[in-house]
Amino acid sequence: NRFGSTSEIGVFSMTSQGLIDISNPSDIFLSSSILSTSQEGSAVAVIMEGSRPILLEIQSLVSVNYGIASGNSKQTIRRTIEGYSIQRLLLICAVLEKRLHINLYVYDIYINIVGGIR
Repeated sequence: NRFGSTSEIGVFSMTSQGLIDISNPSDIFLSSSILSTSQEGSAVAVIMEGSRPILLEIQSLVSVNYGIASGNSKQTIRRTIEGYSIQRLLLICAVLEKRLHINLYVYDIYINIVGGIR
């Protein structure tokens, strides 16, 4: 809407017939099985875009880096994220280590935001 609020978003899908309105944008950001089954390492979070709540699926894997855990100083930890900023992941890891005293320095961390966000 040309005269509507600038804090509102519209979500569309490009098809062979042109742009089609997506009535439930959360469908884009959730895998088909997340709501029907309990999946270890997956969580659903709600973000607000304007006045519209959107559901996101966050998938994570945290595993021991046995090279570092065994004292190999040449081994490096991995921090990988798809669909979001790596700097934000590093900041979250630093806060967890500092405030909650969770030692993440021997763990590889892999995060996937289904659909991605900006």
